[in-house]
Order: sequence, then structure tokens, then C-alpha cells
Amino acid sequence: MSLFALLILPVVSKAATVSVSTSGNYVVGHTYSINVLVDPQQSTVYSAKVVVNFPADILRVRGFSFESGWMPLSQTGYDSIDNTNGILIKTGGLPAGLSSSKVLGTITFYAVKSGTGNISVGSESQLLDANNLNNFTASTNIPVNVKNAAVVVAKKTVAVTQAVLANSTTVATSSTISTTSAVETPTINSIQNTAAAGNAGSNYTWPIVIGVIIVLIIIGFFVGRKR
Repeated sequence: MSLFALLILPVVSKAATVSVSTSGNYVVGHTYSINVLVDPQQSTVYSAKVVVNFPADILRVRGFSFESGWMPLSQTGYDSIDNTNGILIKTGGLPAGLSSSKVLGTITFYAVKSGTGNISVGSESQLLDANNLNNFTASTNIPVNVKNAAVVVAKKTVAVTQAVLANSTTVATSSTISTTSAVETPTINSIQNTAAAGNAGSNYTWPIVIGVIIVLIIIGFFVGRKR
């Protein structure tokens, strides 16, 4: 079957679905890979055109890679990424047909900023069988919540800073106490020993003074007799 059969106006036939696999919980500044799954259910799908809508204010598509086995169709209107309006369109064919679920490809999203929105498979999607009938009947709508992790990091930084300051204060206090304890305080015994040393010096001084006086008296006596 030719891929260009997609250009023919399709007619709804059997049920087939397209879904995206994501938890919907993202963090700003991170990239996330989301698989797009095609499930033909009771039919056989030969070509798939998938339209994915996403909140362009909080998410941005960085790329799309097809799963092996698919033949990408790059014709205008079947292959585009619009990060302004939040629309991704990808189309691929399987010449042998698809009778069981298979991943069409992987979308790589980048979380731009915090906020909420929805990732959904658009109603314009097409899953065509051998008769060029569109079997797509169900789509996925998943809520998305993008959070900013900067607040958590800031709290951890403040806690570490406070711990460092507390440790620095403890070390400074210990050093002050050690320095203060090294200064000696005069005691009663040391004062008494100093006074005793002073008195001992005075006791040795008086005999010398008396001896000098006696010598002077004797010298004066002999000088007087000679006259």
C-alpha cells in the first residue's frame, strides 16, 4: 500500500487507538522521553498519522525518533513540529501492515518553566487500513504538571550554611576559653613568698650599715689623737 493513500479523504471504520506514555510530572530544566503507541485492535494498520498537542508555554519538543520498521513520511502537513502553538505531527507507514500494538516513535520534551497543562492526541490523527479507511477512534489526554526545583535546593543551601556557622562559633569559643585559662592569677602564697624575699634582703642590709659606722668612728678616733 502506498503512503500517499493518506491524502485521500478517510472514512471511519473499525476502532484503533493512539496513546502516549508519560507520568505527567516534570521538573524545570530536565528532558523527558515519551513514547507514542499505535494500537490497531481489530484492524490492520498500514499507515499512521499522529497529531500530539502539548502546552507550548511550559514544554518544548527537542526531537522525535521513529521506532524501527516504520517508513517516515516527510510530506508537508504530515511531518512538523510547532513549538509556538504546541503541535507535533508525525506520519509513518508499514508496508507489511500492523496488527498488534507498536511504538510509532519517541518524543523528547524539555521542561521550560513551571506550570500545568495537557498532552493529548489530536482528533486529526489517522490510522488507515488496507482500504484507506481511518480506524482511529480514541485518543489520550494526560494532565501535565511542571515544577520548579530551585526552592528545594535553596533550602538545603541555607541549612548547610547555618551548620557551618554553628561549627565556626563553637571552635572560636573553645579557642577563647583555652587562651583565657593560660593566664595565671596571683595567689596568696605567691604574694607571701614575694614579701618574704623582700624582708630577707632588708635583714642583710642593716649589719652592713652598722659595720660601716663603726669603721668610721675608729678612723675618727685615731685621727683625733694624732692632732
